[in-house]
Amino acid sequence: MWLRLGNVTTVDIATVILDHNETIERFAASQDEALLVLPGY
Repeated sequence: MWLRLGNVTTVDIATVILDHNETIERFAASQDEALLVLPGY
């Protein structure tokens, strides 16, 4: 998983991950995908 973020706080990172929770779960369940890129804000 690649987070497209610059120099941000841990809270910012947690926010992005929580905001994309459903996407992350679908990625984890996929057998075809190898890289998940999450956008920043």
